Amino acid sequence: LAAYQLADLPADLLREAKQEGFSDAQIAVILGSKPTSELDVRAYRKALGILPVYHRIDTCAAEFEAHTPYLYSTYATQDESEPTAKPKVMILGGGPNRIGQGLEFDYCCVHACMALRELGYETIMVNCNPETVSTDYDTSDRLYFEPLTLEDVLNIWENENRGLGFEVQFDQIDTSHSDIGASEHSRGLSQVVSQGGVLAGGEAARRADSLTLSEKHSGGLSHFPQSLNPKPYTPILVQFGGQTPLNLARGLEAAGVPIWGTSPDAIDLAEDRGRFGELLQKLEIAQPESGMAHDLSSARRVAQRIGYPVLVRPSYVLGGRAMAIAYDDSGLARYIHEATAISQGAPVLIDRYLEDAFEVDVDAVGDGETMVIGGIMEHVEEAGVHSGDSAMVMPPYKVSAYHLQIIRDETIRLGLALGVRGLMNVQYAIKDLSLIHI
Repeated sequence: LAAYQLADLPADLLREAKQEGFSDAQIAVILGSKPTSELDVRAYRKALGILPVYHRIDTCAAEFEAHTPYLYSTYATQDESEPTAKPKVMILGGGPNRIGQGLEFDYCCVHACMALRELGYETIMVNCNPETVSTDYDTSDRLYFEPLTLEDVLNIWENENRGLGFEVQFDQIDTSHSDIGASEHSRGLSQVVSQGGVLAGGEAARRADSLTLSEKHSGGLSHFPQSLNPKPYTPILVQFGGQTPLNLARGLEAAGVPIWGTSPDAIDLAEDRGRFGELLQKLEIAQPESGMAHDLSSARRVAQRIGYPVLVRPSYVLGGRAMAIAYDDSGLARYIHEATAISQGAPVLIDRYLEDAFEVDVDAVGDGETMVIGGIMEHVEEAGVHSGDSAMVMPPYKVSAYHLQIIRDETIRLGLALGVRGLMNVQYAIKDLSLIHI
């Protein structure tokens, strides 16, 4: 692989790499010196017709035909998935259990399946953790036992759309002239499905909508994937599986996948520390004195300004991953490297750590127009102990009626400002009779 650029990569070698388990992202890194993205490889692979098929897990030891809806991908020839034409919704699970991503997300996925089934939808679960209820045989109508990556989820989504009669179509590549055409073709496709193009969910969707159904099937969209018209396609729920599916929301949206629930932009607004801090200021919701950092030098400047101890928090994480309390410069240097790596270019929040404070968790649900608070819970341990490790009691026993009313008001205003459609959790700290959003 390393001896080739994407434009001259032989189809047989690419197929062999996929059969050996190499992901598109890995292939993009291995290929020659010219920069190549995962989406470039995906577009090139699909144009060559190198697609996964899905086999059913044989629960009958080959004695009888297996009808259990457990599916896994393989780069073989025969497909056993048999996607249906029923109205369907895909639900992304949480993958392996780990700190900050455990049973509570699996519980949400299971109830999402139950609710959608009552509404008449076929439920498609994507998860790779056998130690969960969401992967039980009777939870969803179909289970894809696959990793929660952008490549695998898009493969499954496209496979399920074939059952609805929709194909994601690409122009054919003439591989006999790999030095011309193929690279331009791959580049064009990657621009269509990448975040960088204005066609992602915007102009492309409008152009697709402007065509009649006959034009679409007669080649009117031959120059870019039909998946960019989101309306007929299977929607995906990302918000119930925790951080892993949340991190896929932007990529899925860019590929034209309809995202049900809270929008990917609202998810990004809540997860990007810089954007979220600006929103809190706009809403006049108190937060600890803080600053943004992208490296150790900027982190030290922030810490010197606000004073130690400080709390280091990356963007795009749940459950306290890579969050740490630093009491001096050496401690900050230890923690900042991992935090900046996890944030993947987004800012790391450095804020004043509130000592001798206690913490309050609020769970709420919204539909974009109304927010309903489900519960206000007080942590037994002091603020700074992760909520997953802290005992909680409800109703709260140390919070005054005055602060409870402020908590309710700020939670509702925050949910409406974010446009939450689904679940929301907010955490506050109370120190010296002052309520602070954390």
